[in-house]
Amino acid sequence: MPFRGIKAHDRPVLAEHEESMLWVGALSFEERCVASLERLVAAGHPPALALLLEYPTDVRPVAQDRERRRRNRERIDTACRGVSGLRVTFVEVDPYSYRAGQRAVADALAGLGASHVVLDVSCLTKIHAIALAAPSVFAASLPWQIAYSMPETYGHLESSAGTGPGWRDVLVLPIGDSADVANETHARGIILAGHEGDRLVIALAETEPAGGVIITTNTERRPDLRKESERRNRKVTQLLVGRGDERWSIEDIALKDPAALSRAVETEINKALAEAAPVLLYPFGPKPFVALGAMQLAATPDLQGWFVYPIAVSYDVDYSYGVGNTVWYAPEPPSGYAQESLPLERDI
Repeated sequence: MPFRGIKAHDRPVLAEHEESMLWVGALSFEERCVASLERLVAAGHPPALALLLEYPTDVRPVAQDRERRRRNRERIDTACRGVSGLRVTFVEVDPYSYRAGQRAVADALAGLGASHVVLDVSCLTKIHAIALAAPSVFAASLPWQIAYSMPETYGHLESSAGTGPGWRDVLVLPIGDSADVANETHARGIILAGHEGDRLVIALAETEPAGGVIITTNTERRPDLRKESERRNRKVTQLLVGRGDERWSIEDIALKDPAALSRAVETEINKALAEAAPVLLYPFGPKPFVALGAMQLAATPDLQGWFVYPIAVSYDVDYSYGVGNTVWYAPEPPSGYAQESLPLERDI
């Protein structure tokens, strides 16, 4: 299965001669949106095609959003200028359409005849991080890796958790080939907790599993991020754990430990399969964990996998600042692959 044996690396895992690599990411107002592409180009391993998804989302203030996206386009032009054989394509897609994201990547794969895929989840919507991690898209047949560039910091970490921008809808969508939800009373939940405690409350109000696991993430050299996540989710965590009968457990997993994530997800999968019940994913933690967790759910035969995701009315242009390190997640590579040396990255 594609989710087995995945490890986190400080550098990409590439063959000596990558001739038709596809890089997929999103053009965003966040500086980190194209960091992995810049680092591949700087290391002398540019993709043959860089596919950037553009989202027509409502970001406030509008003028700052437009200016930051323009600057990030300029960064792409600067990084890719004069690189032989590298094409850059921008495709506008619905940020909340599961199938639209998959179609855009499927078209790029078919047109390129890609031999390797780098999926940069840093600024994808969580919905597209889940949709594009499905093994049916590329993971079952091509060498691949997931890139995740952290910001130097997130905006408003020192402020109290507020009510957010408001929510216009709550989506409950299948992961993989799930067609229905049976035996909901025994549903298992996988909560990937982040800095969106208010969003989690809305999602649980829509549907609450019988039990499950709450996963917080431990980011190397950034204990403040984990503490802030715990603070913003403390009330809902206490509420769930207080249900009694050991229905909910709490796991603290390092961002560079996808094996521990896989074990936690597998525990809930086995409990759900024993009851012929669904697993509900609450995808509010780091996007590589969202993608890898969804991949594991989608790759499990006979499992009903679903995710719950409130849609925000608008987004804040100051969501994050700066560009930190990039982490690369990849299965054990075949012979001929090695970790390529990249310029030393700044600590975050």
